[in-house]
Amino acid sequence: SGDMPRIYDGAIYAAATIEQVPYVRVGEKRDGGCAEARYDIFGGEDHTSTARRLLVAHEESKFCSRWLCSPCHSHVVRVKHVGSRETLLTLERPGVECCCDRGECGAKPCLCCPAWTEACADSIIIHEGDVAGAAGYLPTDKYVGVVHEETSCGCAPTYEAVDNDSRIVGYLEGPSCFGG
Repeated sequence: SGDMPRIYDGAIYAAATIEQVPYVRVGEKRDGGCAEARYDIFGGEDHTSTARRLLVAHEESKFCSRWLCSPCHSHVVRVKHVGSRETLLTLERPGVECCCDRGECGAKPCLCCPAWTEACADSIIIHEGDVAGAAGYLPTDKYVGVVHEETSCGCAPTYEAVDNDSRIVGYLEGPSCFGG
């Protein structure tokens, strides 16, 4: 848009936008059935205050994979600035794909299994700005980092957040078995 300045560092802008408000919540909108998910990211003073919309996000995935392989399907989520609609981040989730969509079973055909091997481990790859392509096959020139599941017996899933310099910047451990 003409009155909005161009945002050059989408990852920093998105993080700073969320950090500026004490309370953030994500609302999912579905148009029914097997529609691509749309998310509004709101912020306010606390959970009771009137929240303002900070960012919007939209899932892009193939219909058959969304319908037959959900919640383990491959998808890309584009996180956009509310005013300018500029894509700040592209989130890539390689997963299972319906063979009728691509002719193969996707980048992570065993995703819904316990994370015994890398083929079974879940991940979200974070890219700066708008990156075109299908999940599991995006170019890496705008790579910012990744949140990936460590391989394990699956009893207490753990995730590491790793930046583009391969430094661990965060860690999350799940309470028990989960999937999808």
